[in-house]
Amino acid sequence: MPDEGPFHFLVIPWPRYFTVFDLLVNVFAYIPLSILFFDLARRHLKWSSAVVITCLTGCLLSFSMETLQGFLPVRISSPFDFLANSFGTVIGAFLGPRMGHSWLIRWLVDWRHRTFSESLGSEFGEVLLAIWLFIQLNPSIPFFAAGTITSPNSTEWNVSLSQPLSLLPQGLAVALNLCGFGLFASVLLKPSVRALRFVISVIAVGVFLKMLAAGALLKPPMMLDWFGKDTFVGLVGGFVLLWATTRLSHRWRVYLAAMTILAGGLLAKIAAIYDTLSTIRSVFSWSHGQLLNFTSLTVALNELWPVVALVYLLIGFNRLPSSDVSAS
Repeated sequence: MPDEGPFHFLVIPWPRYFTVFDLLVNVFAYIPLSILFFDLARRHLKWSSAVVITCLTGCLLSFSMETLQGFLPVRISSPFDFLANSFGTVIGAFLGPRMGHSWLIRWLVDWRHRTFSESLGSEFGEVLLAIWLFIQLNPSIPFFAAGTITSPNSTEWNVSLSQPLSLLPQGLAVALNLCGFGLFASVLLKPSVRALRFVISVIAVGVFLKMLAAGALLKPPMMLDWFGKDTFVGLVGGFVLLWATTRLSHRWRVYLAAMTILAGGLLAKIAAIYDTLSTIRSVFSWSHGQLLNFTSLTVALNELWPVVALVYLLIGFNRLPSSDVSAS
């Protein structure tokens, strides 16, 4: 517990220096959360009450986060961050009613209803897909594998990776992870949606995000390290497995998704290479702040994603009828 008390950050002096990037991140991070919460609150409350509840909830969330940061030795609570988050919450609360009338929002809602199943719990699966795409914004995480990009100073690992057979377990892990992810996505779709085409589109978006992030964040020598030989071989094998398995019934795809996610996750953990956060940050060329928050969050999500997806499959889909077949 902080020596001055958990709420001392409310009375400490304002930071002498802050960047525009930090300000924008703290404001814009809470705008989409506020919009989504307003939409949820509006279903049960009047417009004015939903706005008030959304503002209070966002401010309370920011206050709680800043208070909890005081208990972490590497984090510093700040009244500046609290006010910026609260300001973003207020913006989102007043944008919420207007976003519902946007043509883009209406198109996204219609596309979602045409694409994804209406079964109970499918929304959580869609959230997991969105989280997977967010993880791809960290180019220090290899594509469809655990671990991180190794530092040029990690000579011990570089020597071991020069042996061709050392790529086999990593390539197999990538193949299993790709197949598991594709099958996971396929069971969220309506039967009329072509599952293989949808999965390829999502993976293509993930590759685009990874390439975009690598060009913007990594030092030039490291820009393509997230896509090694093992990743290429694994992607080819994974797409072959995915092509064969997306033709199966819904129940079989659920079971195989759980098995491949479990097997791919375990194999990736065994074959993965991990560096400390400080070493991971050394491969970035980003100097605008928030890098520690971003890397630690995405690495943690990358580790948790297979576990949560596996639990979701076992709990949410193990009793669905096997006659539900999705076209590939």
